[in-house]
Amino acid sequence: MESVGNQIKIKSSKHTLSEADTHTLKIWMIDTGIVFQKFVIDAGGKKESYLGAPESVFVADN
Repeated sequence: MESVGNQIKIKSSKHTLSEADTHTLKIWMIDTGIVFQKFVIDAGGKKESYLGAPESVFVADN
């Protein structure tokens, strides 16, 4: 199994946004045994790669 060899699980979901605007991704802890390493948000133009896109620049809006 590929997930065992890579020691990862890759999951995806699709969402349709009703309008162009600023959106926020919120994550809640449900199980203490789950670790998220990376979220990839494809707004169009995502290229396939072995373990997903490289890290992008962090932008905090305070």
